[in-house]
Amino acid sequence: MASTLYEISPYAYVRNNPALRIDRHGLWDITVHAYNDRSKYGYGIAIVTDRHGKEVYRFDVRLEGVGGRDRSKANSDTPLGVYDIPDENMWISGGDRGGYGANHRLVLNGESGEIKESGRGLIRIHGGRQEVYDAKTGLWKPISNAQLKKTQGCLRCADEDVKTLKQITDDLMKKDKKEKGGKLTIMDDLMEVTANNPIPFKGTSTTYVNPGENATTEEKNKWNNIIKELFGTK
Repeated sequence: MASTLYEISPYAYVRNNPALRIDRHGLWDITVHAYNDRSKYGYGIAIVTDRHGKEVYRFDVRLEGVGGRDRSKANSDTPLGVYDIPDENMWISGGDRGGYGANHRLVLNGESGEIKESGRGLIRIHGGRQEVYDAKTGLWKPISNAQLKKTQGCLRCADEDVKTLKQITDDLMKKDKKEKGGKLTIMDDLMEVTANNPIPFKGTSTTYVNPGENATTEEKNKWNNIIKELFGTK
């Protein structure tokens, strides 16, 4: 990543930000890179690393709240900062399947930064809003090409992603007794690319602004390619 994240030395501890990025025990962690203007793009990339710092999974999340941009208020965008992933009972289930999906939800407890200052709670990673209930059969059916809907402050991901996240982290802890839930850190370090704020990758200085969720397929593919260039692939 040194060639793309050129401003950060590979030898710099916690990206030179020990106030927000801490690693006391070397546990599995999640870092969420969010777009810095969620009114234009309310999504981010969650990267999961094991206790050795090796990436084991990554997935898209939506951090846009139904209540607006003021992250200090309930139902608004997911606050930045550090969240603790509890060692015990980190996953919960039940509740409204339409809102949360069929899978578990990852519990997050605000520890520092905006989330602590806001006093907000009940922040989770979960799926949901990607199925429809068929009253005739009594079954839930997946929605074709379902989009990640806004939440009341949680991080929403694809149903399959939250299922895979649990499987991977459960497997980590089963195989390595030293692995436990660590921290989730949310940063707004994905920035709009403009002439005044270029983000070069692979020797280019392309200036491209994320088109938003109403863009054409071609525009979305172009944006996704930029993200892959910046952060790599799975």
